[in-house]
Amino acid sequence: MTYTGKRDVAVSGIHQGTISRQAVERLVTQFRDADFFSFDGRYTSNFSDGTTYTISISIDGQTHSVIDYDGPRVGMPLVISRLERAVDEYSGANRWVRGDHETVPSLRAEGFDFKSEAAGLVLTAAAGRGDVDAVRDLIQASAPLEVKGLGMFDHDPPLRAAVTNPDPEVLRLLVEAGASKDDAAAKNAAADLAKRIDRPDILEMLLRYGAQLRVN
Repeated sequence: MTYTGKRDVAVSGIHQGTISRQAVERLVTQFRDADFFSFDGRYTSNFSDGTTYTISISIDGQTHSVIDYDGPRVGMPLVISRLERAVDEYSGANRWVRGDHETVPSLRAEGFDFKSEAAGLVLTAAAGRGDVDAVRDLIQASAPLEVKGLGMFDHDPPLRAAVTNPDPEVLRLLVEAGASKDDAAAKNAAADLAKRIDRPDILEMLLRYGAQLRVN
């Protein structure tokens, strides 16, 4: 399989991976059980700032695609959303999209430079949206801890990005690794965000780390 990451993903660029025959067979079965070829080709609403999902399949020379832009709002069958999630699950796309336990092994197999600025960007994105395994593996692989982020985490170091991660273990790992240790502004910005989004557990950790809340 081929993955192309453009923006708002943990890993950008073109990357190659594999998917087992069993996974392909399970995916095909789900598409057939859903009668995918019977669906309309487009389900789009007038909602702005949404995300477009496109899924396609070709079987025995027959091809069909479905475009989903806030589709459930306009009557898109829920099974299409399940198929979208199934494609991500069976392909292991989260290793690149969000960051998980397969991220570092996949990048290492490509000869990725974990001390590069690109590795720091991966760490920032994974800190905000990925799981703890990805963050731990990237830290252990010596990914830079101070590189600024991309997309929704633009201008944020990994420490601040981690404030939005549901798992507080991600922030703990970064604190223990010394992320933004000598950057008072970064620590304070992270603490301000934690207070604003009501993350008292994260805020307490940051205050112990030396962050200070600004007084308005």
